[in-house]
Amino acid sequence: MKINTTAIGIFILVCCSLILVCCSLVLSQPKAPQSPNASMFPCPGNYLYVPASYLIANRTDYAMPIYPPIAVQAKIQGDVVLKVLIDDRGNVKGFEPKKGNPILIAAAAEAVSKWKFKPDPDQKGVEGLVPLTFSLEGGSPLVKDTGPPELVDLLEASLRVEKLCMAGPAMAGYLLHRVDPDYPATAKAGHIQGDVVIEALIDKSGNIVGAKVVKGHPMLVGAALEAVKQWRYSPYKIGGEPVEVETFITVRFHM
Repeated sequence: MKINTTAIGIFILVCCSLILVCCSLVLSQPKAPQSPNASMFPCPGNYLYVPASYLIANRTDYAMPIYPPIAVQAKIQGDVVLKVLIDDRGNVKGFEPKKGNPILIAAAAEAVSKWKFKPDPDQKGVEGLVPLTFSLEGGSPLVKDTGPPELVDLLEASLRVEKLCMAGPAMAGYLLHRVDPDYPATAKAGHIQGDVVIEALIDKSGNIVGAKVVKGHPMLVGAALEAVKQWRYSPYKIGGEPVEVETFITVRFHM
């Protein structure tokens, strides 16, 4: 039987064309629009919220923004607030302007993006506010790393109205009653030691109403949970109103 190679070639060409058309249709399907900041500041998650005062206090290397000459000439001054995301190495990974003149925001962002903060290897990262004040008082341009307390409180309240996500060290100053865990005898006999990390929910009265283990040796987590559930905190307030707080607590077992 004689094979018609021309017909076979045409058939293969048609099949390849159909496959290419199908692939192009699939690839050209519209994708759901995504906000550029949709996942920049997750909470509660691996990024914890910390107050502006705590963030500023934990800077290790920084330079204040340079007052833009064009802003000086135009006599532009005022407050700038940036919401920043900092990774576990203390580097600024992203920011979102919350308030301020665009010219001043650009100057602030250029400087703050290069700031270094105290590393926190126990967390993937933290987020918080950086308030800055650009002032022309007395005719001399000046940039201060503080903002009106009422402004910072208002912005922080808008970020976490019902529940704050705060790093453990930031909540240490609010701890009123601490119960140390009993070292399990079996763990001590087996020379088992290490840290237990607990994710805790503190209600508006300062009581721990939820606790779950994030990591830790199975022989140590029970004692850690039993102790932490008895801890009591001073209520954390925003604008005078108490709010719930999610935080991470590290309980250390060392011999």
